[in-house]
Amino acid sequence: MIQRRLSATWFFWLIVLGVASSAVATPPEPAPAAEESPRPVAVIGSASYDRWYENVAMIGQASGNPDLAKGLEAMLHMATANRGLAGLDQSRPWAAAFVPDGDRLTVCIYLPVTDLDQLLEALQPFAKEVGRDGRVREIELPEGQRFFVLERDGWVV
Repeated sequence: MIQRRLSATWFFWLIVLGVASSAVATPPEPAPAAEESPRPVAVIGSASYDRWYENVAMIGQASGNPDLAKGLEAMLHMATANRGLAGLDQSRPWAAAFVPDGDRLTVCIYLPVTDLDQLLEALQPFAKEVGRDGRVREIELPEGQRFFVLERDGWVV
């Protein structure tokens, strides 16, 4: 181990530098900020339905189950009374954003649609429309949980 003595001059300059840097690094008091709209804490993007289907088909091929994607799509058709995902644009990606709202975390889901009425009709076993105010629709799940849907420019939020 190498030992080196600090001279009084070096020690003095280290103290001066430390005091000066702490004075410079101290931030000024912040001015009262205008109230900002909340920003997302996380945004998640997802591939389109078509891409998901291709990936599941590839996993099925690799795992020795070549009909995996077709089987899952058949189950989807059974669950939606043979409607599938009518009204959903299956070629565009999906997304979700998590936005803080006071003590809660609001989740916004973005789905590409071609026809929202068809999509809601296909999802009727899982969610039903219970109210409407202009372009905003209120949807209720079987457990009683409610959420709001807004359609805009081919997207549902």
